Amino acid sequence: MRAVIRVAVFQAGGHACEASVAGGRQACSPQEPGSGPLAARQPIVIRIAPCSDKTGYHADLTRTVVRGQASEGMRRLNAVVEQAQDTAVGLSREGVKAAAIHRAVQAQFNQAGYRTLRGPGAPRGCLHATGHGIGLEREEPPWLTATSRAVLRSGHVLAIGPGLYYPGVGGVCIKDLVVVTRNGARNLTRFEKMLEV
Repeated sequence: MRAVIRVAVFQAGGHACEASVAGGRQACSPQEPGSGPLAARQPIVIRIAPCSDKTGYHADLTRTVVRGQASEGMRRLNAVVEQAQDTAVGLSREGVKAAAIHRAVQAQFNQAGYRTLRGPGAPRGCLHATGHGIGLEREEPPWLTATSRAVLRSGHVLAIGPGLYYPGVGGVCIKDLVVVTRNGARNLTRFEKMLEV
């Protein structure tokens, strides 16, 4: 799958800075590139970060899918992450503090019963930033984290991709690109969101 992604990006005039396809238990680790077979009824987190050879600008896309029927736990996890992404995009406008967006996403996860644990054993929950800037670098300011001091400005392009990861249930991340304006954020990503394929 990673090779197919890289070839498709190359044919479109770019190169894939990242192409990861992590299924099953591997989907519970945000940095896992993935290896081995992709089993049915298990989550598969697909991340594609292409760069245009013509302009040098980057993009970033993440989708989570299940081959066949998803478990009830995965359906609920996916719905909560999709709602959190909607919240983050809805809050993204000129003058908003980046940290406020991440904290709103964390609060939404906590309210839905998805807490983050980072102690002994496998970490679980919200394990990475809600998003980051993107442009000539694949990841650049502003960072959408709880400690960020950044304030969003018109013209910022953000990769907004909250995620939740729970061993035994699965991992879900959904990431789109948006451009910040004075009145809100415009989603630049046209690729559909579909859990079951």
